[in-house]
Parts: sequence; C-alpha cells; structure tokens
Amino acid sequence: MVPPKLLVGAVLILTALGTAAVGVAGGSESLGGDAVAGTVDTFVAGVMFDAVKFADGRVEYRYHDSMFDAATQSAALLDYDPQYSVTEVLGERVWRDGEAGCEFSGSVDSAQAPKLDGVIYVEREIGFFFDKCSQTLEGAWLPVGVATDAGLVDEHASSTSESLAGPAAATSYEYRGFMRGHTTDPVGIYVAKTYSNEQWSWSGSCATAWNRWSSWTPFIPSGWSTYSSSYYFTGSCDRGLHTYGLYRNGTFCLSIDAWTEHTVEFKATGDPASWASWALYKWGGCSWLLSTGHWYDPY
Repeated sequence: MVPPKLLVGAVLILTALGTAAVGVAGGSESLGGDAVAGTVDTFVAGVMFDAVKFADGRVEYRYHDSMFDAATQSAALLDYDPQYSVTEVLGERVWRDGEAGCEFSGSVDSAQAPKLDGVIYVEREIGFFFDKCSQTLEGAWLPVGVATDAGLVDEHASSTSESLAGPAAATSYEYRGFMRGHTTDPVGIYVAKTYSNEQWSWSGSCATAWNRWSSWTPFIPSGWSTYSSSYYFTGSCDRGLHTYGLYRNGTFCLSIDAWTEHTVEFKATGDPASWASWALYKWGGCSWLLSTGHWYDPY
C-alpha cells in the first residue's frame, strides 16, 4: 500500500504542474460546465485517477474504481433495480479557525428504499471542487450481500461501542438500522467513521422497545484520531440518536492539520420505517484529497 505522505506529495506535484502533468485524451467530449476535454486515466503514486481539464486551467482528479460497476451489475443479475445515480451537490462554505472548508448534508428515509429486506443505500464522493464547494456523488440501493461482496461495505454496523439501552425488559427487537458518515483517503481507506445505530420494536404509534448506540472510529495507523465526540437522544415515540464526531490528522499533509467532521442521526419512525440525516465536513491541510460518503440501512 502506498504511504499517505508519498501519495499526497505526488498529487501536489501533479497539481502544481497543471496541464503539463496531465495528458489530454485525443478527441474531446462534453463533460458539462466549462470542461474542454475528456477524462484521462492518470496514475499518481500507483493510484488511478480520472483527470478532467477545464478551460480556466483547473484539473479535477477523481479517484475511481470498478466497485460500483460490479455491484450494480450483480444486483441486475438478481433481477434487482439498484436505482444507481450520479449527482452534483452544492455544499455550504464553512469556516473553522480561519480556514475555509465545505460541508455537505442531506437526509433520507425508508420510503425511498426498494420494498425488499436487507438493502442498504451507499453513496460516495467521486469528484470535488473546492472553489465551487461542490461534490459529485455516486449512489445506489443495494442488497447488503452484493455491496459487501463488491467491497463497498466493510462492515454492517459496529457493536463495539458504548451501548445506550432502552427498557430493560426488552430482550429482542424486530428491526435494526443505522446511519454512517465516513471520510476516505485517496487510496480508499476509511480514515474516520461515525455511526448512529438503532434496534427497535414498534406497536401502534410508538417504539415500545429500543437500543441505541454511537461509535467513532479513526484510522490510527495513518495518524487520524478522534478530537471530539458526543451524542444525544431525540424523539419520544419516534426514537432517534444524534451522533457527532470530529477527527484530526497532523501528518496527512506534512505539518498542516487536516480535519473532518461528521454529524449523523438515525430515527426509528414506524413498523418498519426510519429516517436518517448526515452532515459531513472537511477542511485544513490537503483536505481536497479526502472524500466523504455515507451508508444508510433503513431496517
């Protein structure tokens, strides 16, 4: 595996060289906006990127692989519609300690899910423009087994964190779901993961039994650590869990601190039904090399 510092340095050199460092594909195709050339497969420190050249001299690097292709094709073979999509989302410019970053947020609910058991919504960033504060997202509803086999899901839900139990009389639950926000480095490692997990049973108009727990997981081997974390409960009949995590790395971009922040909420709303939201933020040293994404398991 390529050491993160080596990768950062190589990409920074490529960026500084601009168009001289990136070959432009023969024959242009329309990419939308002010793009003037097709994508080019570019290897940076052994990692494949798509490089897109723009009229004003900018070059966008999009880390890519075939995981989504494999997953959606496998889902189609199972006579299953993955509802695959690629969208551009405008984020919010946010300042932290005098440094600008971009925050992306949204929500989802189980009414949007295919009416099948064992599905998960996987969405990840495949393109990012700091000046526009926008990201390109790739997403799909997938059977958990397909997403796992394709390498899109590295774990279903963490059970190693503090348990925040509901009524003591509850010994089993009808449903289980979670909302996860995460940040990924250029070689595909999840460097920070934040979960809101929930188990529940439902009767009438309220959750009658529940168990809720948060988890925070930095990738310590490459220098990431949890700087701050918190949680709180929401709702009375609709039982929810709001989880916050702030992560820091002092070596990802030489001596410049890199930061990422996650806020995720999961709420049980029915029999079975749920709602979830996320707000994901990155700033500081080489933060443009980081990407964010989220998973949602409705029940």
